[in-house]
Amino acid sequence: MSIATALYNKNCLSTIHTNIKQGRLQASGFYASLNIRWVEGEELHAFEPSYHSFVNVNTPEEYQAVQQLFS
Repeated sequence: MSIATALYNKNCLSTIHTNIKQGRLQASGFYASLNIRWVEGEELHAFEPSYHSFVNVNTPEEYQAVQQLFS
């Protein structure tokens, strides 16, 4: 499973904004400028054992499936 989910402190906004203005649109492009703490494996599982927070939704069908999952 490959999960690309992140939480950013509002102090990251200026770095993110600068990157966008310069046309650097990949999130990984500003990681070097930030203090990052990666959460993986067992530590992640301890917070979210079902991984429902990380459902990928790209189509109307996937959206419907997620709605059913949480109803």
